[in-house]
Amino acid sequence: MQALQTLPLEYKYSRLKVIGKGSFGEAILVRDKETGRRYVAKEINLTSMAPKEKEDAKNEIRVLAQLSHPNIVKLHEHLMYRSKLYIVMEWADGGDLDAKIKGARQAKRPFGENQILNWFVQLALAIKHLHDKRILHRDLKAGNVFLMNNGLLKLGDFGISTVLRNTLAQAMTVCGTPYYFSPEICKNKPYNNKSDIWALGCVLYEMITLNHAFNGRNIYELMKAICKGEYALIGGDYSQELSLLVAKMLAVNPAMRLNIDNLLRINFLQQQLRRFTAHAKAHKEPAAPSAVPLHGRRGSGARDELRHKEPLGLPEVHVGPSAHLQALEQRQEEIRADQQRRQELKEEYLRERKRHAEQEREKEREREREKEERERKE
Repeated sequence: MQALQTLPLEYKYSRLKVIGKGSFGEAILVRDKETGRRYVAKEINLTSMAPKEKEDAKNEIRVLAQLSHPNIVKLHEHLMYRSKLYIVMEWADGGDLDAKIKGARQAKRPFGENQILNWFVQLALAIKHLHDKRILHRDLKAGNVFLMNNGLLKLGDFGISTVLRNTLAQAMTVCGTPYYFSPEICKNKPYNNKSDIWALGCVLYEMITLNHAFNGRNIYELMKAICKGEYALIGGDYSQELSLLVAKMLAVNPAMRLNIDNLLRINFLQQQLRRFTAHAKAHKEPAAPSAVPLHGRRGSGARDELRHKEPLGLPEVHVGPSAHLQALEQRQEEIRADQQRRQELKEEYLRERKRHAEQEREKEREREREKEERERKE
């Protein structure tokens, strides 16, 4: 990455079109005048920003500058001119995942399981790279996941990422999108990399069902649903392993959630990693990893070494079909029992309302009789 240059954007780039707008500026599709390559320039107006927002903008540059991974949006350079900061980044020519999901929902055409797993594995590899460097994304959502026409997926928008100063550090600032908040954030408790895993589970659920995992008529109902971990069961023709994968990431207790290393060790995902690698090699895409080291020293912060000459050498964690089925059936039984309890409470409430209404009608009839009796006496 080049050092900060004090130049207007137009000195090096041609503006093509505005592709997004935020509270402090625009995202502009630009073309490098020298090479002809396209990039996205995030224009940030510093004059209208509070010190905290300025620090977030600088933090995005710091985080992007130290990341080099095929599934993470790459920082090209940044420019400063007068009161405006331009963060020039790699352009994802396939749009974002949120738009892709909305399009599928409108067309009523769900994604196939292989497509979902292909995207998920790439997103998980990006999260692993962050967590290996002790970086939390903190705003993982479908709108921050970008697609390339060559099939690659890239994670972006690191404006509020937190770099953990040591392996025990925990971020307290509440950032991100409410739909993807974890239970510990809703309860204003400290959180760490497990909140990113929760958000990753929410994104996976959204890719499968084309809907948010948790919802509510207002933010209080939304947070209540999140804290209870209540989401609609996954239907359709999807495998039990996929449903179980979601459940492992959407465990209310952070201690019960898998970390990214253990997640990628699951045999179900290792198979997809192999398919992804084979496809990338067949199409000569050098960015695709063919090995993912998952057993490095904890807290070492070392970069993933992406090797292309050796087959996947992941230590497999074998979970038999019976274990998968048992865990899934147990989860389904718990949800059914909870739904039954809710139905019983609802019926009891309706019966109570009916009794109350009948009592009120009886009181009204009694008042009418007393009134008629008084009128006869008069």
